[in-house]
Amino acid sequence: VKSADFILLMTKDDVKFLDSWQLRTMYLNNVKLRTVDWAVPPNMVHHPKENWCGPQDLMRLHALALEGYDAVAYYDNDIEIQDDITPMLRCAATGRFLSTTGGVGEPLNVGFFAVRPDRRLLEAAISFA
Repeated sequence: VKSADFILLMTKDDVKFLDSWQLRTMYLNNVKLRTVDWAVPPNMVHHPKENWCGPQDLMRLHALALEGYDAVAYYDNDIEIQDDITPMLRCAATGRFLSTTGGVGEPLNVGFFAVRPDRRLLEAAISFA
């Protein structure tokens, strides 16, 4: 890996709430801001009005289609990177989808995943939404 970017995904509506201190902190720490149109896929069938984590969970789908990268990794905000991420990114760049199992037995934990970005993955996720 020649370099890695830290990217913050935010909806266009939420970006408006960033203040100058936050923007400067992002700049000083080389955090790239990418704005997206939605947090929940448009026309999603299951869309509860309350007590639902959908927006924060589904927002990460945009990482599947980040253009200009050989591989992308998504980490929840409670993840601490402790070592070299190069082997993981190299593996994901081959086309493998990397993730972990959940803490209470669920087969997939989307608190971390790494993948070679491809718009078709995002489109497939939206079609199942």
